[in-house]
Amino acid sequence: MSLQSLSTPAFLSAINPGILGEGNNRFAHHLSGGGASMPDYLICIECESPCYVFEWEDGEVREATCEVCGNEDPEQFLTSSEFEEMEEGD
Repeated sequence: MSLQSLSTPAFLSAINPGILGEGNNRFAHHLSGGGASMPDYLICIECESPCYVFEWEDGEVREATCEVCGNEDPEQFLTSSEFEEMEEGD
């Protein structure tokens, strides 16, 4: 079984039937390809670490958790392009 096949919606549903349910896009949306506007990762502006555990809905962060510093405030996470813009402004 290839790594790609492990991230298909069918596989995700088989290992956790609720993972693709309404409103549960924390991992399923990311792993199954999701929408084009969803980033692969966010950057925590507390510690500047990449964060891969987040919920993205309607073009914005709904929930996020930084595994490095423990930050859970969605307003404290940026996409890589937003982070670059912020850095350029300093």
